[in-house]
Amino acid sequence: FTVYGKRMSGQHNLKLGTPASDDIVLYTEDKPKDSKFLNTVSHTFTYQCQNGEEITAVLAEDLANDDTGGNAELVDGGVGKELVSIKITSQRNCGFHFKFTVYGKRMSGQHNLKLGTPASDDIVLYTEDKPKDSKFLNTVSHTFTYQCQNGEEITAVLAEDLANDDTGGNAELVDGGVGKELVSIKITSQRNCGFHFKFTVYGKR
Repeated sequence: FTVYGKRMSGQHNLKLGTPASDDIVLYTEDKPKDSKFLNTVSHTFTYQCQNGEEITAVLAEDLANDDTGGNAELVDGGVGKELVSIKITSQRNCGFHFKFTVYGKRMSGQHNLKLGTPASDDIVLYTEDKPKDSKFLNTVSHTFTYQCQNGEEITAVLAEDLANDDTGGNAELVDGGVGKELVSIKITSQRNCGFHFKFTVYGKR
């Protein structure tokens, strides 16, 4: 008795759509999670479009590749929507390590990142202007960080791409944010490109 077929890899990936050659990475997040004895663990990846972005593909990639990784499930949004949420749930007694990547298009040449909307009575708590030269065959990066002082409250943050020619970097929130005591945004250039970003934090004192 002989059965022929294919063995899937030990990866538990979830792929929605296929990125086109001119699509860019709108967001990426890497999440390892330790196991919990006799239980499962979970994490939900979420990305909300900014400034006319369009989601064209999403990949939740199981980096464990040994069949112990979690199961990925679309719980909200998706391709063609303004947001996407994917929940990873581990197997019992197992952890997981997934990478979440959202591909898409930006309608303008700017690669801005906007968090919240400043109110009319908000003030500028901090601003920083950062040009960065390109590095041959590589990317360059810079992280803007602001820590609140003396009871300040962050209400909005803008990382503004001043190049406005579609060569600018991608802005990613890496820590804190609106309503937190700090905010950190990392700018990463496209390969062979530099960037010029302005970072502004709005809030109340």
